Amino acid sequence: MKPTPPSAQRTDWRGWRAALLWFADSQHATPSHETDGLLVTARDADGTVRVQAVGHYASLIGHYPDLAVTHFAGHLIAPGFVDLHIHYPQTDVIASPAEGLRDRDTAQSLQETEQLIQRWHGGDRLGYAITPRFAPTSTQAQLHGAGELAQQHPTVWIQSHVAENLDEVRWAHELFPHARSYLDVYTQAGLLRERAVYAHCIHLDDT
Repeated sequence: MKPTPPSAQRTDWRGWRAALLWFADSQHATPSHETDGLLVTARDADGTVRVQAVGHYASLIGHYPDLAVTHFAGHLIAPGFVDLHIHYPQTDVIASPAEGLRDRDTAQSLQETEQLIQRWHGGDRLGYAITPRFAPTSTQAQLHGAGELAQQHPTVWIQSHVAENLDEVRWAHELFPHARSYLDVYTQAGLLRERAVYAHCIHLDDT
């Protein structure tokens, strides 16, 4: 990444010296690695702190003679590893036995989901994910209602899970006998498209 020269539009310039791992091209998953790197950030006019330069320390430091640099010797700085699939209702009972979360009113749940999309999706860096827990614990009304919401909001995410183990695959087939496969349950509900993230996917068939 080419260095961005300091300017009046940016403030709070800071540097971090360490080993660096980053992805220079967002379209390709080829990482860049620097054993002695420099990461430079500054606050833009809109108040957001953004990366201004990243690369070899000796090559960049000359562009920032007054930069305050924190040295993390022997450490690696990397982008955040974001888990795209989380069982959010379970986070307050991790490692504890408890009753699962039950949706008793599908219409109300879908209405509340719509409200949450309106409130949070696209705000700053936030993106909302429509999240049916998974097909065998969902009714047809829940799945198809979620699919209709996804159609109305094509930029929101969808997340659930599929084919985690063979017993679950058999269970899905018993509950949805007209679907070609477990994954097809989501397809028929309108929940398989771009921005759909399905966890596990261990026992998918070749098709």
